[in-house]
Amino acid sequence: MRQLSLADRGQTVSLDRSLDDVAPTCLGVARLGSLQTAGSSFTVWMQVRGSSWVEAKEGRFRLRQGEWIAFEKESRPLVQAGRNGLCVGLNLNVEALRVLTEMADCGLYAGRGRMNRSDARVALRLWRDALASGQPAQALR
Repeated sequence: MRQLSLADRGQTVSLDRSLDDVAPTCLGVARLGSLQTAGSSFTVWMQVRGSSWVEAKEGRFRLRQGEWIAFEKESRPLVQAGRNGLCVGLNLNVEALRVLTEMADCGLYAGRGRMNRSDARVALRLWRDALASGQPAQALR
């Protein structure tokens, strides 16, 4: 199973369910790369450095450092990083969302917001831990 899908230095990646039965948990877009999800998972994106453009069913959004955005599965977001941009994301399937709902006793909803520096550090550390664990999203606790 692929754990990371990364689009870097102008590379274009499209996550298509017909090509890959199991979508990666961790996503990354950097330095003019672009990545589009398959539309079968809830995705959460965090802008680590620079800026990115995100196009989805809901519209077009610009993310700047410290901002985050979350999309429902049918949104199929296309994330394009700026010249010095780095945007990381999590791809959460139905099973992962169910487990999170049970653990936290609340669900995840689509939305957009801003993080302070310490929250961004924690989120990036958790993203790295998810990548290093090599486990599917529903196994991460």
